[in-house]
Amino acid sequence: MQKEEERFRQPEEELKASNEKMQDIINAIPGGVAIYKVSDRFETVYFSDGVPALSGYSVEEYKELVKGDAAEMTYREDTEMVVSKAREVIGSRGIASIEFRKLHKDGHIVWGRAQVKWMGEEDGYPLLHCVFHNISEIKEAQLEMRHIIHSIPGGIASYQVV
Repeated sequence: MQKEEERFRQPEEELKASNEKMQDIINAIPGGVAIYKVSDRFETVYFSDGVPALSGYSVEEYKELVKGDAAEMTYREDTEMVVSKAREVIGSRGIASIEFRKLHKDGHIVWGRAQVKWMGEEDGYPLLHCVFHNISEIKEAQLEMRHIIHSIPGGIASYQVV
């Protein structure tokens, strides 16, 4: 009987070790990864450590914050746009890139970009896979470039930020 128990315990331990290794790999990704189940709200099914880090929260704090609607974690003025684009992804069963703002725990604005992908359904509700990146430095550089260009005497006829 003991040998049989050991036979079952070994694959369980290997699976646990493999899952822990995968989680370490996911948490090493710059930014963060999350999965949401979408109904009348965005229920957080999974998030990597990088997701709460974008807004300055610990994993434990973030778990409490997203017990409601995760869409409320976006900057209030961007929430409607983010929800609308996410619903477009669901409707098309496709993928989209969304730029939005989040309010950092200390009060400053963090710009984020999310690659949002429809990944199927669970319990009849769509699932969205999101990969988040902090693009605050890029946005700040763009704003600074606009300011410099608009402050040049005589101006510049045209420029484009890529």
